[in-house]
Amino acid sequence: MLAKSRLKEMLTKWQGLLRLRDWQIAVVVVNPRNDPSIEDNAGQVDIRQSVFTAIVELNSKLPNEQVEPTIYHELAHIKAREAFWPLREILTKRDDVALIELLNACEELMVREIESLITKMLQKGKK
Repeated sequence: MLAKSRLKEMLTKWQGLLRLRDWQIAVVVVNPRNDPSIEDNAGQVDIRQSVFTAIVELNSKLPNEQVEPTIYHELAHIKAREAFWPLREILTKRDDVALIELLNACEELMVREIESLITKMLQKGKK
């Protein structure tokens, strides 16, 4: 796994590019033996929308070349959650499970779209 300073550098870069500067976001490396929830994931994010904080957790077994894509993927989840936050609040109060599931699917689509745009941007930069 990369050094903490390099992880922070990547986080700062993508936090700025995704316009999440108002968020307090930390990156931590998690050993799957200590936290089985990350065993099958490259990473995950714990979002506290109401106070604009999040913790990006990276699997300690993650190869170095996958660290940066995992960081921007997890930040894309924050961006998607932020975009749909008002609607999520309304649906949660109504306890409308079907619409919340639809909203979750919309957030996932937005994450994929953000990743696609980042991939295109990075490919363009390599030319």
